[in-house]
Amino acid sequence: MRVLLAVLLLLGTATTPAHAEPSAPTWAGVRSSPYGPSGGFPNQQTWGGHITKMTGYFPGTTGIGLWNVGGLSGRGMKVEFPKPSSGSYPNITFQSSDKHEKYLKYFDDNNIKVWLSLEPGYASVDQLIDLSLNRYKHHRSVMGIQVDVEWYNGTCEDCGQKVPDDVAQRWEQKVKAHNSRFTLALKHYDPAWMPPTYRGDIVFTNDSQYFESLEGWVAEFQVWADRFFPNPVIYQYGYQADKKWWGKLPKPPAKTIGDAMRPVTRQQTWGVVWVDFSFKDL
Repeated sequence: MRVLLAVLLLLGTATTPAHAEPSAPTWAGVRSSPYGPSGGFPNQQTWGGHITKMTGYFPGTTGIGLWNVGGLSGRGMKVEFPKPSSGSYPNITFQSSDKHEKYLKYFDDNNIKVWLSLEPGYASVDQLIDLSLNRYKHHRSVMGIQVDVEWYNGTCEDCGQKVPDDVAQRWEQKVKAHNSRFTLALKHYDPAWMPPTYRGDIVFTNDSQYFESLEGWVAEFQVWADRFFPNPVIYQYGYQADKKWWGKLPKPPAKTIGDAMRPVTRQQTWGVVWVDFSFKDL
């Protein structure tokens, strides 16, 4: 499905003119996950170094992380912190120790911002939002919550559920009830999985892959940015499936790819995020 989508979008936008004024990114950073980094989960300083490397490629940007606080597990999500003393949480499992507190404290001290990212499966997103923010909202680094829609009411690739307008609005209200400055981010590779009309302050993240060239990548991500303008957008890239072309780009590829989006992104807030599968290529 991802490959077909990329082809269709490229064909449909091949003649779309570039935007007149190049746009500079606001954010640059990395995606974290329990399963991405090879050789074990890095320490705080290593994560900080990866994020600093990304901001160095895009001067003036704020360092960010799309920071998974757990991952898909069975029919739901395993969160990497202890269970509260009371409450019932179907399809949510916990661990006895807290994995993320020390990382978020490091990010607080180093002016790095993060969205706490969820892979819900069939777990309640509403419960996951409250659990995560009740646990971590005291950190200055926390910007809000990101929901990976690919794993919303689904546990396999391409089988998640689209997010209706009323659900997106409810999630956003729940996030902002914890702190009005927090934002909701939604991530997928297909615009059709995003809320059809509700926009609010949502940040829209695209994690598409399986392209044949940089040109195809740019064409699809431009469609994403235009579709959700004027809302902020984040481009997540660096997948091994695309290394056949980004591995041949001028080094560093993270900068080359990000720079390619400057002339085709409108004057909206946007960011670039490198995935943790390919840190050695940063």
